Amino acid sequence: MPGSPPVAEVAAAADDQRDEPAEIHSSDFLAYRPARRLLPDDAMIGPLADDVDATASERAALRTVDRFLGAVRNGDLHDLPLSAKGRVHVDGTLNHHLRRGVTLAGFRLGRIERTGDTAVLRARLSGPLGSIPAEVYLVLQADRWLVDDVQADWAALQRDQPAPDPIPLPRPVGWSHF
Repeated sequence: MPGSPPVAEVAAAADDQRDEPAEIHSSDFLAYRPARRLLPDDAMIGPLADDVDATASERAALRTVDRFLGAVRNGDLHDLPLSAKGRVHVDGTLNHHLRRGVTLAGFRLGRIERTGDTAVLRARLSGPLGSIPAEVYLVLQADRWLVDDVQADWAALQRDQPAPDPIPLPRPVGWSHF
């Protein structure tokens, strides 16, 4: 074609345009970040469980722990989702502490960490006098999650826990304590 630039010049001009960075305005900058969910953290157990983006197996494990700790909170230890080992160890430990007056007022579940047919999650157990961290161990048996072990200082739920120290913050007219 007469008057059109040679193909080599067109290719070189296209390469020059690709080397220039794209113009991004400050209001558009965050749109280029990959989307991810921001979940709240618990100061004692870290990131909380996410049952929205969790897999079906993780959601089943969360339901098992929720059912287990809900039964402990209600004081009804019949028909708990326990493995054979858990039935001996965990059931005996819980019955002992419940007879001694331990009460569970509430709980928070942390993120599930799964390895094959086992999983662990941290939980925050709350009683009338304070809260304690706990680790709940699960096993997958016959496509069903079962509680295998719980590591917690159950007796600490009966002890008064010290109040946190106030945090002094500087203010223009003096100091404030929170």
